[in-house]
Amino acid sequence: MKVFKKFLPSILISALVFAGCQEYDDTEITSRVDNLESQVAELKALVEKLNSNLTSLVTAVDALNNQDEIVSVEKLPAGNGYTITFRKSGTITVYNGEKGLDGKNGTDGTDGKSPVISIRQDTDGKYYWTLDGEWLLVNNQKVPATAEVTVPKIKVEDGKFLFSTNGTDWTVIGDAGTSGIGLIKNVREDNENNTVIIELSDREIVIPKGQSFALVIKTDEIGIKAGETVSVDYSLVAAENAIVTVLPENGYTVTVNPASGTQGTLGITAPSPVVNASILVVAVNGNGVMSGKILTVSEGKLEVKADATPVSADGGSVTVQITTNLDYEVVIPETAKSWVTLVQTKALRTDKVTFSVAPNTEASQRAAEIEVRVDGAKVQTFNIVQQAKTVVPETWNKANLSSFYPTDDFNYASAQPEDRTSSDNWQGTQILLYNPSKFYTKEPRAIIGLSGAPDALGKLISPLLSGECTTLKIEYGYHFMATMLPSGISFNVKITDQSSSSILMDKNVIFDRSDDTAFKNTRNQVQSVMFENLSISGNFTISITNNGPSGSGNKIRDVVDILNIYWK
Repeated sequence: MKVFKKFLPSILISALVFAGCQEYDDTEITSRVDNLESQVAELKALVEKLNSNLTSLVTAVDALNNQDEIVSVEKLPAGNGYTITFRKSGTITVYNGEKGLDGKNGTDGTDGKSPVISIRQDTDGKYYWTLDGEWLLVNNQKVPATAEVTVPKIKVEDGKFLFSTNGTDWTVIGDAGTSGIGLIKNVREDNENNTVIIELSDREIVIPKGQSFALVIKTDEIGIKAGETVSVDYSLVAAENAIVTVLPENGYTVTVNPASGTQGTLGITAPSPVVNASILVVAVNGNGVMSGKILTVSEGKLEVKADATPVSADGGSVTVQITTNLDYEVVIPETAKSWVTLVQTKALRTDKVTFSVAPNTEASQRAAEIEVRVDGAKVQTFNIVQQAKTVVPETWNKANLSSFYPTDDFNYASAQPEDRTSSDNWQGTQILLYNPSKFYTKEPRAIIGLSGAPDALGKLISPLLSGECTTLKIEYGYHFMATMLPSGISFNVKITDQSSSSILMDKNVIFDRSDDTAFKNTRNQVQSVMFENLSISGNFTISITNNGPSGSGNKIRDVVDILNIYWK
């Protein structure tokens, strides 16, 4: 407000001096004062929204770090932003990218500096504030974007945007009259990936939405007579090609009677005499998401309530509520004792029995039927189900060796060693191409033979590669008769830096004839060598060179076949 306090007296003094000299029309001055007051109000609203966005952005980052989920996104009535509600972190209001003042009815000046306030994730996995793309530093330290420290504030003074991380020390970051200030540009929902994306000026924050699919059964305990059939209603929330299945036990029969894709009934028929049972009802939607419910059916004095939702493959805990006035024991089957253990019970009329579930390292789901016994007799059972481990396929980079061949001509065979370049710019020097269909029990896509002549050793050299290389895998072999390989085969594998001045890895692969029978038996067999635990990053080059172990001057002696090259 300082800027307006400075200008307003000057305007009023000018008006008084002018009035003392002659009659005048004050319309223009009144208009200018009204314009100043309007800009004050606009500027105040702008600063409030910017500070609201700073606080909302911190809440969103904390929610992301705490693995919170978004349950709803609603547009503001004015259409200038959104309210976002988290499962645990409450509701925030996000205003779309706010602009500065346009100097209405004033004289246009030169464009000022428009600051870009944002956040960025560092290598430690945490988010920090940035200004114009650079880390915002206080006392030479990055400022964390978290509510655990003071949320930064913005204010306007003397026509400038000021920024503070402690409310005391303020730094000029741009002009209040510029076209805008970068912070939050937009919010959009990605329904395909079930996420919400908060668009900042220079990057995006992606936050998952909560799983909305659920099986709903309003009752979880059923009283029933011998031979009687009762009907239980069920419904499905956000169902998509969902299937409902039931696992009855102890002589009960259950039918699933869908009325539509989102609702139906369960027909439960009791045996005679009635025994207690836990009936597992599971719904699975078209994306493989599961939601479950256990129905407790009894005529007796013991009740078990268990959450039927499968435990994550990473392991966790399951708490089962048992309401009874009887002494009982919990029995875990022998086959499940390696991964399900009883943690605690509380000696109350309503006991909470907790089980620890170990991580599942297998690619298949597993389940255990837990028994509750009174006086040694089974009176109740329930199931603990654990999801399979999610197997993420390895992603390898691969040299396109088949592109050394003439277009679509894999019948091609080199008459003499030649130099060729693949489509991905691997350089082959003194190489021999062979028909893949004529050799090897497991047909490769390409056979690149490296000449073994000492004065013309075959070599494969990669283009300049970038990124990380922690593992290098080479598939190789030989298809010549053993007489052409008097000393076996041997080749060198080397990784160098961008300038080729530093050797990052230098290994020899040797398959000699010390066991002549074994050597002869591996002809036309694909061999593999793996170099692991490498620490290579940036730009690098891979080269593979025949060592020509026999020293023969014959170019087709000591030939080693390179079949595939992988790295990751």
